[in-house]
Amino acid sequence: LDLWASGGPPPDDARAIEGTHLDLEGILAGFEPAPSGADATVLWRDDTRPVLNALERALRDTGWQRRAALAALDGRLDGPGLAPLVAGAATPVVPATAAAVAAIAAATRDAVAARLDDGEVGVRAAALRVLAKSDDPRVTLHRLVRAAAGGPEEREAAAAVARRWAQTSPSAARALAEALTSAFAAQPASSGDEAWQARLGIVRALAATGGPSVTGLHRALGDPNLLVRAAAAAALAVPTEPNGAHP
Repeated sequence: LDLWASGGPPPDDARAIEGTHLDLEGILAGFEPAPSGADATVLWRDDTRPVLNALERALRDTGWQRRAALAALDGRLDGPGLAPLVAGAATPVVPATAAAVAAIAAATRDAVAARLDDGEVGVRAAALRVLAKSDDPRVTLHRLVRAAAGGPEEREAAAAVARRWAQTSPSAARALAEALTSAFAAQPASSGDEAWQARLGIVRALAATGGPSVTGLHRALGDPNLLVRAAAAAALAVPTEPNGAHP
């Protein structure tokens, strides 16, 4: 596909033959060209239906495929992704590719939202992250607070959404900080593993909201658990940026 997108010539497998000796492994290796560096998104972005159909089938799956589909849609830091068809992290992409990815994200939102109540914790967490990158209203304060006090993957997802909101929607970050502060106050001050881990998850999500977290973090300094107190103290020790968010 990379070769096709580049418009280059097909590989010459005869280059793997020396004299009259036939080396099967060498011949087979000769069929695999070196990466061309061409933009392979031209192969699918003008007609996204095959990609969209594959994603929708995977999201309906009850096995590993739904995780793979969510991981693909979660492939970028700055918004919806489509790994490995589109570069991950925050690598710049051309406008046509960005538009195609946005269209696929919009078309799969309902299928992703159906996984918010999945029986598997990791799937619920991934669905939360993916929908947040599309600013979907189904990523509610209630769901985020519940995730912050949930399992490890859900706690990470809640913190990731909090960081995103701190950068893209200060008003949403403030509302989330208030909801997390209230949730922390309502948590039982128990030393049991589930109780203190839930409080720790809330503190970490709270810290990710940036400046609005200060009130809740100060409350957490009085927590009976050392790790919860340490997380709050560490977050408060980070200086705030001019916009009021923690760097």
